[in-house]
Amino acid sequence: MYKLIEEAVKTLKITHVGDGSELREYIHAIDAASVSCDILEDDSHNGANYIITGNSTIKRLDLFKMINEILGNKVEIKCLDNAYDNHYKLTPYSFQPTMCKKLTPNPHIELGQGLLRCIQEISNE
Repeated sequence: MYKLIEEAVKTLKITHVGDGSELREYIHAIDAASVSCDILEDDSHNGANYIITGNSTIKRLDLFKMINEILGNKVEIKCLDNAYDNHYKLTPYSFQPTMCKKLTPNPHIELGQGLLRCIQEISNE
């Protein structure tokens, strides 16, 4: 995410290898760390497997539009939809445990707020 935002801030361009319809469940690093610590501190997990994700699904193109809006609609978004054949549309779950719990933080850092924080940090560099 940082590299994507850095490209948008510094060049006012986002170039994406894909058509933008790919779905992702983004989670802020602080939220992921917090949930991970909660799991490690809880002795009742009994070796369970966890998937830690964000609270909502978003298309990559919608994410790019969100970044563009925050930056005053000055970012050129270019999707190279014929540039690849093997990229996944949905986040794959290649690990198939017998028992798995999907965890999302609550409360959490909202995606827009996380983007704003990252943009501010990059702009201050």
